Amino acid sequence: MVDTDLIFHPVRLRIIAAVSGRQITTRELSASIPEIPQATLYRHVRALIEGGVLEVVAERQIRGVEERVLRITSPSLISPQDLRRKTGADLERMGTVFVSGMLADIRRYLRGKKKPDPFRDGVQVSKVTLLLDDAELSELNGRIVELLTAAAKHNPAAGRRGRIFSYTIIPSE
Repeated sequence: MVDTDLIFHPVRLRIIAAVSGRQITTRELSASIPEIPQATLYRHVRALIEGGVLEVVAERQIRGVEERVLRITSPSLISPQDLRRKTGADLERMGTVFVSGMLADIRRYLRGKKKPDPFRDGVQVSKVTLLLDDAELSELNGRIVELLTAAAKHNPAAGRRGRIFSYTIIPSE
């Protein structure tokens, strides 16, 4: 599990989204989010590596400069212990950063294609209220985590595309 203060930062969420589902060099990462100054980007990348969210899978020399290849170590999951320590204000800030990040992802998708095709691209936007007791909720969340953890281990291959999967579970009342 990951410290929420580490991942719930607007720049770090952008980095996680850009790296998610693939291996990417630091130069490619910088090019994919050019609005973030390089020094700022590298500082946040270092924090994510030290926090165990990103890992360096290769290092190579390019014109005398060492370039790192990064990937996500595992899905960024938040433990119940992390949440117990949070105040209402902390949770509201986390929610705001989370939703803002999703909106930014949608905007990038829509603006990054000449003609987006949500059906072809597998876009899903849905919201459903589930009636579950605590044990059923725990089982559902455990299965989701299991599926995400397995999918996050996929290596790049023909036909595979990066997909951002975001979800949140909150009481409906």
